Amino acid sequence: MSATLRWSKLKIKSKHFSVNKDKPQFKGKIFFVYDIESLVIHHFYIQINSCVMSKLVTKKHREDHEQYHINRTSCCYYKKREEFFNSLEQKVVQKDRKDRSKIYSQDDLQILDNDEIVHLNQLLLKPNFLTTIKNLYKFIYGSNPSGELFMPENAPIILDDEGNFDKNMSYFALFFTHYSDFKNNNYEYDGIYKDIDLLDGKNYFDRFKDAPNNSKLYKVYQSLVKLTSNKFSIESGKKVLAEIKEYLSLDQINSLVKKERIKIKNIKIDSINILDLDKQIPLDKAHIFPVERIKDKIVKLVNRENYNLTSHQVKYFVKKITEAHNLIALDKKSHSQFDTNKFTWDSNNGKLVINCCNSPQTCKHISNEITDLPKEKITGDILYNLYLRNSIVKN
Repeated sequence: MSATLRWSKLKIKSKHFSVNKDKPQFKGKIFFVYDIESLVIHHFYIQINSCVMSKLVTKKHREDHEQYHINRTSCCYYKKREEFFNSLEQKVVQKDRKDRSKIYSQDDLQILDNDEIVHLNQLLLKPNFLTTIKNLYKFIYGSNPSGELFMPENAPIILDDEGNFDKNMSYFALFFTHYSDFKNNNYEYDGIYKDIDLLDGKNYFDRFKDAPNNSKLYKVYQSLVKLTSNKFSIESGKKVLAEIKEYLSLDQINSLVKKERIKIKNIKIDSINILDLDKQIPLDKAHIFPVERIKDKIVKLVNRENYNLTSHQVKYFVKKITEAHNLIALDKKSHSQFDTNKFTWDSNNGKLVINCCNSPQTCKHISNEITDLPKEKITGDILYNLYLRNSIVKN
């Protein structure tokens, strides 16, 4: 885990939430983890407080499910809704929505009680249940969200906190869509959400405003100011929205990292078997300074410090992905433990450091083969990569 990760939360609601409960709607909170330097969002989950679900579903969703998804292990949202409704005592059945109809009868709606909301929130916590925040709308409404984010009145999901954000933050979904690097394992971030000291004292959006004036992050803030100006037309709003998407895009960086990672297969295990592990056991190529942290560094250099992707500073960190001094051979179990920082080595002397047990001795969780790094194999580059790792990574 990076030491620069923080978490925050925002109140959210559907665009036409009301006390009448005469149409599908929801209200709740979105919790999310992000890097306070790069501002990339790494994880989110949603907790619902109030919800009215539509039993209706578009004919296309049903037909797509029956034609393409019905036998797949990873099911579509038609199936997810069906399974949720079937879990309710009422055995709710989905019905085809009339084309373009936005009128609901009470028979078309399911007002969730407290127990049903608890059940829904348990589902929302499951890895990959929601791959995007827009899928929450699809799950509750039974249709794809309409409207574009450059028109606040049409944004499918908005912030429920005008006192702090005003109407401007109807665009908050942009950041979760275009400036995110989500991981599949929700449980990896449990420790962050549980640590009140890691709750960011600053508003996430204000951090863009506080970024260096020549940075892409600050340009995002400037574009948001323009985008929310009453003087802007829909067409000019589209143009500014395109600018924001371009500033926030991680596509080029992800492509650069992926291309470099492919080269790892050319590195021989023998050249990085520092611990002299038994080669009869399948060994992995583990990164000392992790690839995810390398990517964070690159994003920070490009988006916060305004370096070009072809700059020496960026290339320096890209090369660390395949740098032999940043790789060490480990068995699969130890590799997983190293990635989650259950152990590391001291960057001054190569001594083994155990993080999963309050003991200076090797604990039962760590293989006996994982020892101090042999002095004759320690290089200055290895120690420096350990320094980078230990200064920014924590368990």
